[in-house]
Amino acid sequence: MTATKPLSPAGGVEVLDIDLSAPPTNAGDLVDLFAQHGLLLFRDQPMTKPVLLAASRIFGEPLVHLLGQNNDREVPEVAVVSTRGRDGDFEAKDPDELIGRIEWHTDQAYTPSPNRATMMWAVELPPEGGQTGFVDREKVYEALPASLRDRIEGLHVVQSWRKAQAEIAKNPNYATDEGAKMLQLDRFPDLSYELVQRHPVTGRKVLHAPPMWSSAIVELPGEEGAALLEEVMAFSLEPRFVYWHKYRPNDVVIWDNWRFMHAASGTKGRYNRLMYRTVLKGGPVMGIPLNPTEAEAAERRYRMATQSA
Repeated sequence: MTATKPLSPAGGVEVLDIDLSAPPTNAGDLVDLFAQHGLLLFRDQPMTKPVLLAASRIFGEPLVHLLGQNNDREVPEVAVVSTRGRDGDFEAKDPDELIGRIEWHTDQAYTPSPNRATMMWAVELPPEGGQTGFVDREKVYEALPASLRDRIEGLHVVQSWRKAQAEIAKNPNYATDEGAKMLQLDRFPDLSYELVQRHPVTGRKVLHAPPMWSSAIVELPGEEGAALLEEVMAFSLEPRFVYWHKYRPNDVVIWDNWRFMHAASGTKGRYNRLMYRTVLKGGPVMGIPLNPTEAEAAERRYRMATQSA
């Protein structure tokens, strides 16, 4: 049995005495732990980018990320998350400016099939900031008052790429011409997601209202829906549900993107923060385009862009 200890009252566990650089003899245990807890921490890992990729395969199939301006030039399935940009040539104009601050979100919820999980390796860390926040949306759903559960059951939330642009554009990697192309407002059409989802693996109910993407309730497009969505999002961010992870060098964290939402605290521009990240293939269709014609046009644009890249 693989030993663990809790990360916080909000969820997650630290997995003890595991070396991810060695071929796993207990891969089944790790997969079971991931299904049970959804957030796993491995300390003091002897990592390289190929080792990170191999460790990711314990839990699923790594993908080359759609937003390719962060992808490593040597190992494209690995993304570079850095205050200095992918190639280390970005420098903040203001040393006190927060670089890489990102609102609460789930990865790729602007697509019909969001990725299964994200794995992050901490390489170089600032003396302050640079934390990742986590919220277990399964715990949030379980804690909802019965009256609020009844009100949201069967409703759908709009996931909007357009809404998120103001936050996404703060990432220094989007300051380049290549990055700016990723911010086209029509690249990803709005999607309808169930506000209460069944986890595809565990079958347990999960609240789905990540603030970065969630813009409206489909069935209640007016003030009533806006107020209900705001109430749900505020409830999910109560301190009892939030865990902010302060990294140590060579921490490796993996979280279930179908269960957890996360946020980035940001790092002051005077500091360097370097992380490497992988994302794992999803599969189940969770989001339905609100405008099928717009979705078809976006898909054609994406195919043309990837074929010419």
